[in-house]
Amino acid sequence: MRCLITGINGFVGSYLARTLLDKGHIVWGSTQPGTSCECLGDMRRRLRLVEVEITDPASVGDFVRRSRPDRIFHLAAQSHVPTSWSDPVGTFRVNVEGTLNLLVAASRKRTPPRALLISSGDVYGNACSAGGVIRESTPPVPLNPYAASKAAAETVAMYMQAARKLPVVIVRPFNHTGPGQSRVFVTGDFAGQIARIEAGQAKPLIKVGDLSARKDFTDVRDMVKAYVAAIELCPPGKIFNICSGKSRTIKEILDMLISISGVRVRIVQEKKRLRATSSSALKANASAFKKVTGWKPEIPFRKTLADILDYWREEAPVEKSK
Repeated sequence: MRCLITGINGFVGSYLARTLLDKGHIVWGSTQPGTSCECLGDMRRRLRLVEVEITDPASVGDFVRRSRPDRIFHLAAQSHVPTSWSDPVGTFRVNVEGTLNLLVAASRKRTPPRALLISSGDVYGNACSAGGVIRESTPPVPLNPYAASKAAAETVAMYMQAARKLPVVIVRPFNHTGPGQSRVFVTGDFAGQIARIEAGQAKPLIKVGDLSARKDFTDVRDMVKAYVAAIELCPPGKIFNICSGKSRTIKEILDMLISISGVRVRIVQEKKRLRATSSSALKANASAFKKVTGWKPEIPFRKTLADILDYWREEAPVEKSK
C-alpha cells in the first residue's frame, strides 16, 4: 500500500514512518523546505521524501499527484502553543490552509484515498461532560490559537467528507511523548534539564512553569499504532479521542523523572514559562475508539519517562560539544 505522511520529519512522523515501513508499505513523506531529516536516521534511504510547502496549493497538489497515495496521514502542523500565541496567523495558515490544500488535492484523485486528520484534545479547553470526563460529545472550547486552528481544520475535514465524499477520519489525540521529542515540550524539557545536571553541565536547579496543570499522556509508540488502526478501522466523518484515560499533574511527571534519575534538585518557577491560557484535562475518555479498533496503550508511563531521560543522557555530551 502507498502511504503519504505530511510532516514526516517531525517527532511523530518519524515513529509513524518506521511503523508503516515495518508493515511493508511504500512510504512517501513531505518535509518543510529547509528543515532537517536527521530524525529519520537509517530510514531515509527507504523513504520517498519531497520538500513541500503545505500552504502552497500547487506544491501540495504536485506532491499528491506524484505519490498516488492509498492512505494519507496528515501530521504537518504548527503544534507549539506558545508559538501559536506569537504567530496566530502563521499557525492558522499551516493548520487550516494546509489541511484544505491537502484534502482538496486528495479529493481530485479518481479513487480518493482514506485520510487521517490529526486534530488535538486541546480543542476541548477546560470543558468536560458529566463527571468531569471529556468525551467526543463534549463541546470544544479552544483556549489558544493552536487549539482554535485545530478545531477549524476539523470543520474543513467534515466539509470535505460531506461535500466531496473524501473518506476522512478525525482523531483528537491528547498529549503524547517519547524519546526524541523537542525540549520545547514539557517532558523533553524536564528530562533535558535533568540530564545536563547529571552530566555536570548545569547547576542542580530545574526551571518550571505551572506544575498544577493536569495532562493525559500516551507514549508516542502507542500513539502511532493508534493512527494506523484509526485510518483502517474508523468510519469516515467521525471524531475519536485517543488517550490513556489517566490524568497526571505536571508536578507528578517531574517528581517521577527526578525519582528515576535520583538527582537532588531545587525547583524554581519562571514567569516566562507560564502560559497565558492553557487547557487542563481532568479525565479524557477513548472508549469509542477502543471499541472500534481494539487499541489500548501498552507502554507504562514510567518506562516512557525513563526512555526519554536516557535519550537526553545521550544528547547531553553532544550538546556540550556544540
